[in-house]
Amino acid sequence: MHLYLGLVHYPVYNKKYETIASAVTTVDVHDLSRLAKTYNAKGVLIITPLEDQQKLVSRIYEHWTKGFGARYNPHRKEAIELVKVCSSIEEATSQIEEIEKARPLLMATDASQTSGRTISYDQAREMLKNGELILLLFGTAW
Repeated sequence: MHLYLGLVHYPVYNKKYETIASAVTTVDVHDLSRLAKTYNAKGVLIITPLEDQQKLVSRIYEHWTKGFGARYNPHRKEAIELVKVCSSIEEATSQIEEIEKARPLLMATDASQTSGRTISYDQAREMLKNGELILLLFGTAW
C-alpha cells in the first residue's frame, strides 16, 4: 500500500474560524502511529511549524525507539518508528516525494461536504488498491 498519514497542526481553525497552530498531544503520536502500523501505512507525518511541538514529537520518538520505551514495549517501537515531524504540508509532501520518487496525491478529511470535491470511501479504497500514492491528511483543533 502506498499510504502515508499526516496529522496537521497548522494551518487549522479555532472555534472562531481563525487560523491557528494547535498543540501536539502524546496521544496523537501514539494512536496515529499504531493505526498506521496496523493498516500497513508507510509513514506518519506530524505537521507543525512550532519548534517546541517538534521537540515534543522528537522526545516521544527517542523514548520509544531508543530509550527505555524501546525495551519496555517493542511493538510500540515498531509503530513509533513510522513517525516523522515536518514543518508544513509542503515539507511532508517533499519528504514523501524524496522517498517514493513520486509526488503523493493529497487527500484530506473534512466534516463538511460543501466543497464538491468529496469522494466515497469505496473510491478512496480503489485508489489505494490501484497503487495510487496518497498522503491522507487529518486535521486537529476545531
